[in-house]
Amino acid sequence: MIDGMTVLRTFGSEIEAEMAAAMLQAYGVEALVTTDDAGGMYPQMAQLRGIKLLVWEKDVEEAQALLETDGAGEGDPEKGTDA
Repeated sequence: MIDGMTVLRTFGSEIEAEMAAAMLQAYGVEALVTTDDAGGMYPQMAQLRGIKLLVWEKDVEEAQALLETDGAGEGDPEKGTDA
């Protein structure tokens, strides 16, 4: 783990994590996706631990708000409800 960064969310697929990271970066929030899959040789390993989305500790609140506003948070974005 990178000093000063914290896990914002854990995803079940790398595509979801990369999409969330790209959205955060579009808003100026630096984000990093990490996974432990032996350099891509064993993708099933990532399913055990999940794919982690990291942000700087100072950006956690902003990043959470952006993900929830964009519908990437929990709940039903079509109904506008939180879980």
